[in-house]
Amino acid sequence: MIREAEIEAALCEGVIALGGEVRKVKWQGRRGAPDRAVFWPCGVVHWIELKSDTGRVSPSQAIEHAKLRKLGQQIYVLRGLYAVRAYLACALPT
Repeated sequence: MIREAEIEAALCEGVIALGGEVRKVKWQGRRGAPDRAVFWPCGVVHWIELKSDTGRVSPSQAIEHAKLRKLGQQIYVLRGLYAVRAYLACALPT
């Protein structure tokens, strides 16, 4: 089974190769922040939650995702390398 750290590395390398920037996210005094924020050259930001193939979103993460979506933010939950590759293949905004 592939570890979440390997999935995260694949996301970061792929985004950078496509001209984007990636930042690690941590909420101060709260739980549930998405793992990464992806910034694309066109000004679009995607919030990324990374999981192993069988990983689950925790209740605190689900709450934070819902709050961000309510504010018009795009949240992606990527499970495994296949999902990261699919995201990189089609998520680059134009």
